[in-house]
Amino acid sequence: MINLIGFFLPPLIDLITRKFPDSDVRFWISLLVCSVVGVFTTWLDTNGFQGYTHTLAIADDISGHILAIIGIAQISYKVLYDKSNMQYDIRKNTPAHFPASEVKDKSII
Repeated sequence: MINLIGFFLPPLIDLITRKFPDSDVRFWISLLVCSVVGVFTTWLDTNGFQGYTHTLAIADDISGHILAIIGIAQISYKVLYDKSNMQYDIRKNTPAHFPASEVKDKSII
């Protein structure tokens, strides 16, 4: 399940971050999205964190899921999504399509 979710995250993240021209902001938002998805998939896999006797085990599973989702999302972004026209279609006419220095109409930022 984690592999499939991580595979489809780049278009979802791009939909969320398309209004932000700053690549650092887009990075932190994508990291936050991957972290939320990682916590949610851990919660689903463990039936709501039941059965853990140690909070360290919960933290270990959560961090493992977050890292796996970030890794799979990065691989799918670089291999498939970055070279497709889908990214252009999602970002066109938004500030994320242009560098912040080239945006003339500041009202769209």
